[in-house]
Amino acid sequence: MGSCRIYAPLLVLSLALAPSLSSAFAPITANTLRIMSRRAASAALSPPNVKRIRGGGAHALNMATLYCKQGEKEGSMGECPFTLKANMALRSKKVDFESVMINFAAKPEWFMKLNEKGTAPTFTTDQGKTITDSEDIISWLDETVPEGGLLKGNSDAAAVWDAGSGVFPALGKLLKNTEVGDEPELKTSLKAELQKLEDALAKRPVGGLLGGKRLVHEDCRLAPFLFHVSATVPAFKGEDVLASLPATTAYLAALSATPEFQAATCPPEGVVFGWKSKVGIKP
Repeated sequence: MGSCRIYAPLLVLSLALAPSLSSAFAPITANTLRIMSRRAASAALSPPNVKRIRGGGAHALNMATLYCKQGEKEGSMGECPFTLKANMALRSKKVDFESVMINFAAKPEWFMKLNEKGTAPTFTTDQGKTITDSEDIISWLDETVPEGGLLKGNSDAAAVWDAGSGVFPALGKLLKNTEVGDEPELKTSLKAELQKLEDALAKRPVGGLLGGKRLVHEDCRLAPFLFHVSATVPAFKGEDVLASLPATTAYLAALSATPEFQAATCPPEGVVFGWKSKVGIKP
């Protein structure tokens, strides 16, 4: 890469001209040069006005980057539930990263070169590896980052996820429906999926995370789905479908109280804004 041809000769020249300074350059390794190269390449690809937000964490990946769907305002976090899942997982594993907001209404050419699908989340590691699926990001974290423990939960957590995995598809069908006559059935279907989750959560301590005191994979999966239900159904359908589900409501409150969720998410009105175009409402 062009950046490597710039940095490496400068380093060699400095060491040749000033041997006494060699100790100052001793920490610079081939990996450091790769990181410097990646940063230079990223700076060349990314426009200067891209909004970057530090993630913060103990396990520094020399500024790994999470590319996210932008919200209503320039530089704000968008509603993408899969980005929220990955963002929470990264924070749970104490990874140091930065978030870059992408305007999905006008995706930059440099972003499409990075991920030809143009989807979020898109995650790049310090080694230049690009991962474009939230589940793959979580798998990579468990394989690569020891801090924070394994994200994969136990069998009890997996059972709760299995019970709640149908919630988001049912929500999408209800919100995107354009046939008035189909709405009662679709709303009943969503409530049935939520009841499955309620029954599974009711068997556990009230208001606890599936990982006990820490987030696990299944928490990161369910948090965005329930957050979207809580924000969109009252806004678009005029009903709080969680009101009669105490275990689910307590679980969502516990998820919402975690620093990972609070740092990674957008406000409820941001979720509503993001869904407007999907349900045929002009923002």
